[in-house]
Amino acid sequence: LCLDFFGVYHTRHSRELIRALPSVNDPETIATIETFSDLKLMPRPEYEIKQGEILGKTLSSMKESLERQTKEMENYLKEMRHVKDEYDKLMSHPLLELKRYCGDCKWSKDGKVSCDARV
Repeated sequence: LCLDFFGVYHTRHSRELIRALPSVNDPETIATIETFSDLKLMPRPEYEIKQGEILGKTLSSMKESLERQTKEMENYLKEMRHVKDEYDKLMSHPLLELKRYCGDCKWSKDGKVSCDARV
C-alpha cells in the first residue's frame, strides 16, 4: 500500500490530518497498522523500486510469451504454405480439372454426369 499525501491539503479536514501525520510516521503506529490490515506500508522511494522490479519481471515474461507465440506462428505459416502448395498442385492437375468445377452442372451429352458426380 502506498500512502500518497500530495492531494490531501485541499480537503476539509486537512489541518487535523497534517497534525496526525507525525504519529502516522511513527514506527510503532506503522507496525500496528500493518498488523491489523495485513498490508505492508513503505516509503515512496521503496515502493517505486519494488514497482519497477515487478514491471521488469512482467515485461520479461511478456517478451518470452511473444517470442514463443512468434515461433508458433512461423511454424503454422510453414504448414499453411505446404497445404497451399498441395492445393495449387491439385487444382492445376490436368486429370482432375478442378479449376473448371462448377457444382451440379450437367456436362455430358446424356446429362447424367455433373461436376459433383465426377469429383
